[in-house]
Amino acid sequence: LKSLRARTRLLSPISLSQLGDQHDRTLLCAVVMLTSIKPVVTKKGDRMAILQIEDLTGQTEAVVFPKAYERIGTSLVADAQMVVWGKVDRRDDQLQLIVEDAEPIETVQLVMVELDPQQAATLDYQHRLKSILQEQLGEKDKAKIPVLASVKLGDRSQLVRFGRQFWVQNSQETVEMLKSASFSAYTRPISQILS
Repeated sequence: LKSLRARTRLLSPISLSQLGDQHDRTLLCAVVMLTSIKPVVTKKGDRMAILQIEDLTGQTEAVVFPKAYERIGTSLVADAQMVVWGKVDRRDDQLQLIVEDAEPIETVQLVMVELDPQQAATLDYQHRLKSILQEQLGEKDKAKIPVLASVKLGDRSQLVRFGRQFWVQNSQETVEMLKSASFSAYTRPISQILS
């Protein structure tokens, strides 16, 4: 996980040692390693799992309920490096993470928008960009794809991360909308950022 630290900062994850500081039911993101997976079958016969996850700061228990397990169960593999999205849950003084989504770190995509300094400073450009991203937000809890701007300054670029309120649900659709509004945009795996 150490080697991923700089790249995954772009996802603005929290570290597991900060879980206790978060409000209940806050949607958050963490970059973790799955240390163990315990499959469970509910009374109704649905499959779910209890995970042990850890990062460089600590470890905690995480629960994947049946609905989420249906979607992500196949990607839950011991010792996998994952990005997990979930909510903090406190029960009887026990702190755990309710996992709503998870993805292997190497498949996490970002939306990149290239801007020159003039575009970045122009209110009209900012407003158009903001409108498209807000349109692509959809249901806030499901928007988990970060958006970055790459602002060209001479022969180098400065990466600017948009706030959580501008994350999107569908990277391909967002890129198509941005392109049709004359923005230079593309998707990029997080593993290729800063490498």
